[in-house]
Amino acid sequence: MSVPRHRRFLLGACALAVSAVGQEAPFIPAGEIGAEWSYNNLETSNAGNGAWSNENGGSLYGQYFLGKARRVWHGQNRFGIAARFDGTGSQSGSLYTGMAGPRFGIEWRKSHLLWFGEYLIGDAQVRVDGMAQTVSSFSRNSFIWGEGSGLQLILSRRFTVTLVHLDALSLEAPDAVTGRSHWQGDLRFSAGIGDRFERK
Repeated sequence: MSVPRHRRFLLGACALAVSAVGQEAPFIPAGEIGAEWSYNNLETSNAGNGAWSNENGGSLYGQYFLGKARRVWHGQNRFGIAARFDGTGSQSGSLYTGMAGPRFGIEWRKSHLLWFGEYLIGDAQVRVDGMAQTVSSFSRNSFIWGEGSGLQLILSRRFTVTLVHLDALSLEAPDAVTGRSHWQGDLRFSAGIGDRFERK
C-alpha cells in the first residue's frame, strides 16, 4: 500500500523537525550580569561598647567565563573573572566597595544548581557616624579583600537566581569614638538575579 505524496512530505518534515531539536547546539555562556540585594553588619567602634551599623543596599556584578566547561564531580566546572560594585548604608554609616578577582564553580544541570567560590580584592569607601558632638562622621578609603561563596538556581539557559551569597571581607574602618582607623572583618550577605549571554 503506497503512502500519498502529501503525507510522505508531511512525515518527512516532522522527522526533520524532531532531528533538529535533538541536535540543537548547546548553550555556552560567555558571561553573566546581575543585580543583588546586600546586607552587612559593620563594626563602627572597637572600644568595647558594641557599636554596629546594620546596613542594607544593593550590588551590581558581572562575570566573564574563561574557556569551555569540563566535567567534574558529576557536573561541569565554571571558571571566570568576576567584578562587583556594592553600596550599603544606614543612619550610622555606609560602605561602598568595588572588587574583582577569580571565580570558580561547579554547575549541576540535572538539579539546576551552581555552587561558586571567589577571591576578590579592591577599594572601599567607609563612613561611620562620630559619637562626639564636635564630629559628625569619619570616612576613609581602604584597601579591601575577601573570599566568598554562594549557591545559584539555574532557571533556564539564560536566567539564574542567587539564593545565597556570603562574603567574608577585611578592610580598614575608622572608629566612631576615637576617629582612628583599625582593620576589621565584615560579613556580607547577598541574594538576587542574573542574566547570562551566549558565547558566539
